[in-house]
Amino acid sequence: MLLLLLVASLAYTLSCIGRFWLTSERLVWEPFVGEPVQISLRSIPEDGIRSSFFSIRVVGERTLHLLHSKQERDLAAVLELRRQPPLLGSTTTERLADVVCYEATLQGKASYDKGYVVLRPGFVAFLPKYKGAEALRVITGARPSPRVKPIEIPPLIEHLRSLPSEAAFDECVERVVAAAGGMRWSAWEVRHDARAPVWKEIRLHTDGSRPLVLSGKVDWSQQAPAERILADWPKR
Repeated sequence: MLLLLLVASLAYTLSCIGRFWLTSERLVWEPFVGEPVQISLRSIPEDGIRSSFFSIRVVGERTLHLLHSKQERDLAAVLELRRQPPLLGSTTTERLADVVCYEATLQGKASYDKGYVVLRPGFVAFLPKYKGAEALRVITGARPSPRVKPIEIPPLIEHLRSLPSEAAFDECVERVVAAAGGMRWSAWEVRHDARAPVWKEIRLHTDGSRPLVLSGKVDWSQQAPAERILADWPKR
């Protein structure tokens, strides 16, 4: 009996370990042992994603139990974003180019805030940290599942790059800025201090009655697009 229980426990554990990938319509789960399982994203109801300390439970046309790894922890938040419009059903095959998101500090005369910068050819936006829940709510128009850790800003921006047009992406970022209490400036409203390479520091000064400084840096994977975007900004 103990041997049977051990075998059953091992088989169940192996069925909860594997890899996943997402299409525009489906979650595909390939366990370490057994056949792949597909779940329609449209079949996952509100509160259909539940995350605990050890596992994730996804309820749809099928029910999946996944043991935690870092990838699966991220899956719960990503599913909240991808199972609803505007990303649900998006069939674009290429991610939007000329988007850079990096950690930065927004500093004024008497205060500073930590957050993330979204750099685009026509504008720059600052989003405070820990605003993933507000961002997800304004993008999807739905309340996130209460048992799912909110998605963080960088992966949120990365998934929004799958939207079908630049206009759709920029409109989503604008709504996230408003919902998260962030700030947005056009390329004409900021000055870039180009003396330092972007991998060392990106320093942006805002004009107006309340001058602010955005400072941060990008890693090597974002160096080329950051340089390309900033090179096309108005020279002032």
